[in-house]
Amino acid sequence: MSDVNPPNDGGRWPAHAERWLLVGAIIVGVAVLAMLIVVAVRPVRPVVTSSSPAASASPSAASASPSIVSAFYVADRRAYVMRVSRDGQVSIVAGAGYSGTPMEGPATNSPMSPVGLAVDKGGNIYVADSAGYVEKITPDGYLWVVAGNGVTDGAPSPGPAEASPIAPVGIAVDGAGDLLVADKNGYIERITPAGQLSVIAGVKQDFYSFPPVEGPASKSPLFPTSVAVDGAGNVFVGDRHGYIAKITPGGTLSFFAGTGDYGGGHRDRGPVPALQSSIYPAGLAIDLAGNVYVANGVIDKITPGGVLTVVAGNGTTGFPVPGPAVDSYLAADGLAVDRVGTLYLADLGNIDQVTVDGVLSIVAGTGDGHDAPDIQHPPVAGPATDSPMRPVAVAV
Repeated sequence: MSDVNPPNDGGRWPAHAERWLLVGAIIVGVAVLAMLIVVAVRPVRPVVTSSSPAASASPSAASASPSIVSAFYVADRRAYVMRVSRDGQVSIVAGAGYSGTPMEGPATNSPMSPVGLAVDKGGNIYVADSAGYVEKITPDGYLWVVAGNGVTDGAPSPGPAEASPIAPVGIAVDGAGDLLVADKNGYIERITPAGQLSVIAGVKQDFYSFPPVEGPASKSPLFPTSVAVDGAGNVFVGDRHGYIAKITPGGTLSFFAGTGDYGGGHRDRGPVPALQSSIYPAGLAIDLAGNVYVANGVIDKITPGGVLTVVAGNGTTGFPVPGPAVDSYLAADGLAVDRVGTLYLADLGNIDQVTVDGVLSIVAGTGDGHDAPDIQHPPVAGPATDSPMRPVAVAV
């Protein structure tokens, strides 16, 4: 019998056999440790993940809000994305403070030019980047490019999203996890979780000279400023020609608000039929009941039945004033709405919060953008109301 077999009486292994067993165990342990280290330092490239019904349709909470969620996110014109927690603390989650081609890796090391934001239920942040990209920032702070090749003056190419020209000005996430991108070149693009791009609305045109046309969305001119999606999958597009267009899941475009008169500013405080109101939709958001909110010099609320009412702003640009929202100055371009109906406004130097009963408060920013629009102070981690910021978009 070989001497590497244990004796039948339960005695010890021979000494040299024990040594070989020990060496083998050490080798296996080192191999397992090496594998764990490789997995830890090489994140798996994710696809776009499934999300709640539209980041713009069911957003989350802010510092003073009764909402059930924990934070809101701010895109800053000076090349940052920030997180503001429920208790009013700001932190930088992406951006190196200068524009340029985004770099995959730690998000705070990457250049960026954010102009729009969306957040999914898994906490992934999607950035519409005016340099010709869409970026995904995972909860652990890693940045991936999920769409765009850096070309901003070409027509989008159906197929792999990373190979397509794209010129984003706004972004939303629908209930299937698809991204909806408002492209300033006159298109609305859909990007699936598998990274495939398709064009759902818009046609090639020169100088964006034509307003939308009701009928098949794929045959209508567009000049998008913003995009949002409701729980039923209807896509709403803010158009510079003075309209909000609604695109059904079947691809039919109809007018939801606006008269096409966008040069004279906001005129109607409502209630008034939305299709009889002058409108310039800089930003859109949709609540769980299907009400559409519009940044339009003031903040309009449009019911699913098409009735428009002003819920914030007195029609004059200026520093926001805490108190009744309809009496306050505003300069908001972007907005979001959370699950309980609280609004978050990306104002010139602040984030303003408007409760469902119409009370405005300032929850982030020092207002530097109002007093000195060219000021370049970067955001500062800590209390959100002590941090300079130049918001261009907000997501919850």
